[in-house]
This record gives sequence, C-alpha cells and structure tokens, in this order.
Amino acid sequence: MLYPKFLVCALPAGWWRRQFKVDAAAFPSKPAVRCFQPFYYRRSPCILKNCTPATTKKVANGTWTCEALGEKTRCAKEGENCLLMGCCADVGSQCYAKNSKWGTCLKTCNKDTLTKYDPNHESWSCDPIGIRNTADYRNDQIAPGFVEVEPWIKNCSHIGENCMTTKCCSYSGYKCYQQNEQWASCLQKCFPGKWNGGINDKPMLQPGKPLSNPPPHWNMTFSMAPPGPWTCKRLSQPMKAGKRVGTSLFCFTVALTSNGGKKASFELDILKEAQKKYAHIFACDHWTVYSDVEVALNPGKTFAVEYPKVQRRPNTKNWVNLPLFLTIWKMIRQQTTWKSYPWIVKSDPSAVFIPQRLREVLKVQHVTQNGIFLENCKDTRMSFHGSLEVMSNTAFGTFLDHIEDCLDVLPWQNA
Repeated sequence: MLYPKFLVCALPAGWWRRQFKVDAAAFPSKPAVRCFQPFYYRRSPCILKNCTPATTKKVANGTWTCEALGEKTRCAKEGENCLLMGCCADVGSQCYAKNSKWGTCLKTCNKDTLTKYDPNHESWSCDPIGIRNTADYRNDQIAPGFVEVEPWIKNCSHIGENCMTTKCCSYSGYKCYQQNEQWASCLQKCFPGKWNGGINDKPMLQPGKPLSNPPPHWNMTFSMAPPGPWTCKRLSQPMKAGKRVGTSLFCFTVALTSNGGKKASFELDILKEAQKKYAHIFACDHWTVYSDVEVALNPGKTFAVEYPKVQRRPNTKNWVNLPLFLTIWKMIRQQTTWKSYPWIVKSDPSAVFIPQRLREVLKVQHVTQNGIFLENCKDTRMSFHGSLEVMSNTAFGTFLDHIEDCLDVLPWQNA
C-alpha cells in the first residue's frame, strides 16, 4: 500500500534537509537513485529514481532542471567491496570489514576462520559496517542459537550523544555507529566515508500535546557530530544465547462500552464479528475478553472488571486506563492460565491482529533466559505500543511480579 511520503533533499554539511511532499509511487522499495538539481535553488539537490522537469514540478515546489548530479546509489552485491557503500543488496547479508580497504557481504563472519583460509594470508577484523539487510524479518535470526537484543533503554545513549561506551541507543531502530576510535553516535543508517555517516536530519516526531504546552520529555535533544568521514563500524552489545519456544498464544483483549470520551465505542461489536469468523484473538490457542460489563459471547462471555474512573487525559478526555489494567493484570496473575503458553499477547479490539502472521514470526524467534518482548513500532521514541503487545512467558511473568510498581514509577496521575 502506498502512502504519501516526504521527498528529502540534500543540503550542504551542517544544514538541515529541506522536505517536499511527493507521492510514494516515485520511490519503489529498492530504487537505484541519483541526485537531481532544482532550478530555483542551486544548492538543494534532491534524490530521485528519475526526473523530468514537467513531472517533478507537479510533485515538488518550483521549476526543475533535472540535471543529474553524481552517480546512482545502490548496495553491494556478493563479492563486491561493500566498504564503499555500507550496505548489502542480498536479504540477510551484512557488510563485514576485512581491513580498512576491503569488506564483503556475508550472513555471518568468523574472523578466525576467514583469516585461516584467506588466500592472501591476511587477517580479518569482521567489524560490521552499516546496517544488515533485514527486508525479510525471517533473516533477523542470523546466528544459530543466539539473538540480538536491546538493553534497557535508560542505560543507552540518546541521539547526538557519544555511544562508544554504551554501544546502544535509547531511540528505537537506531544503532551505534563509529566515526573513529573517539566518537560514535546513534543513526538509523551509516554510509562509510561520509560526513556524519551520510545522515543529516533529526528523527521525525509526532508533536507533543497539548501543542501549546507539550510535556518536557517530548523535546528531542540533538547535537551535530564532529566533522570528518565515518568508518560506520557498528557497535553493539554481545548477542545472547536463546532458544525457540514454540508458537502457542495466550491472548486477551479489553473491550469497553465507553472510555469517557465523546466518541461512541464499538469494541464489543467488533469482537462479536471477529468471533464469528474465528479471527483476532479468537484464532489464538487460548483467549479471554475483559470488559466493564458482562456480555454473552458465542461461545463464552466477557469477564466483567471494575473500571476506576480517577483521572482524564488532557486532550482526548478519555479516562486514564492504568487503574483498569492493573485490575486485569492481577486477575490474569491469579488465574495462572497464561503459564501454560510460551507467548502472551494483548491486542486492542480495533487492532488488525492476525495470529497466524504472528506465529510465522515467532517460529524463528529465539528467546533469552530472562525473556523478551517484541518491538512493534520501530524508528520511534516509544517502540512498544499498546495496540499489540507480545511478550515471552518469562518476560510476562517478570512484568506481573512488578505490576504494583506502576503506580509509583509511572506519572499516571498526570495522565
């Protein structure tokens, strides 16, 4: 499905990119792109797959000469020197450096093995350069028996900080890339030899509300990196041992007759239709529906829970739902049914949740000893959104053991 996107134009080092609206049809998923010159502002070339003055004028501002600047960009193929590009064309591949002059795309890199069999009898560093090609999520699990997990974000670096020590980033979807032995920073992508890793923009943010007085934590901090080319060596925490735990799902949802806002709620109606089609949570191995009222389902019924109405949210005027969910989590903890399932899933009634799609992901997912949860919205400030929450059994158990802490740790009284 195509959505309107922004055409991002390159600016000289130290400038922020200028953005123009353009339809996503101009940007296939893996285009070979070139820089083209707009007529009206000689210093702001834009990256496009192709460019004709008449067509581009319709989707961007001003008159365009469409003069091609530079060469088409692409990712390295197998056997090519990927240090020049910092990315790989083949799904699942990562650019690994042999030394400062040569690197190649591989699924995994064992420096001892490659050094032993190197035809030139040269050593390999196996430093990962740039991003791994994970266009297919099934290639996220590369090393057998190991999984790459993110540490607790409060122990990681913010965008613009030096992440040489932490080797992790607090902003979802960002990785720690090295400029040199003194400086590394959090970027979505990194292109070797470029200033600031070839990236010169702030992350896009949904404006904090109310717009007139957004909460302090919503202000994104950012500082420009020191000048000079980057090696783009990716720094990361060591991978952890894990194992596959199966795909059985314990699913639950919460359907309310009203959340306190002005809009009518159709959550129970949605679930009744989903049950008729054996869809949504009703396609899980075990399901439970919680509600503020007891309603007959076919088969079964909702579990009626108390809905404390303590505090309203400042914008939507909906009731803060933390007190409600504390009651539900305590009920789940007491019932203990969840303990028989390797995965626990909470889905909103309005979420488009297809359990079989989730099982396809989970059948290759390794789980560490301490448990994991799955990010569901990468490249955002908060990567774990409530519409679909997926946790391993151990992780959910740890969460249930500490749910009372929510009242003390979370500023729920401020909505």
